[in-house]
Amino acid sequence: MEAQIASLGQNVILVFSGSVTRGGLHTGWGSAGTLTIEDATAIQREVAGVVAVSPEVRTVSQVAAGNQNWYTQIFGESQDYLDLRQWPLSEGAMFTEQDVRSANKVAIIGQTTARQLYGDGSAMGQVIRVKSVPFIITGQLVAKGLSVAGPIRMTS
Repeated sequence: MEAQIASLGQNVILVFSGSVTRGGLHTGWGSAGTLTIEDATAIQREVAGVVAVSPEVRTVSQVAAGNQNWYTQIFGESQDYLDLRQWPLSEGAMFTEQDVRSANKVAIIGQTTARQLYGDGSAMGQVIRVKSVPFIITGQLVAKGLSVAGPIRMTS
């Protein structure tokens, strides 16, 4: 349990929008979708001691490469995410601020996704399709085990 908590990163605070209820169905924390990029920018600018933020969008989807596919979690993050979570890459490079600003179709993938889609081959520079949209893999995460952090990070 301590290792899982430590995997979140040191001095990390997660901020989620509230929940909504539709037709009697309670959708849970973060489902209201009321936080914006401007909110993240304001937190970084106006809250003392905040060093970095990584606005996040989450979904689950099937991803594919060649004739292989895998159903996984997908997170849209900023270029600061890996520093915030203290999560190094085993190879490649993190996407840049320019990639985020330009909505370049680049992705960082986890070890399990890489193994499922590319076997023992390198994922670097390969194309991964998310809902039929191609992304170029620029980095692969160090194996971390089960974590709330999820396996795929991308811009766009």
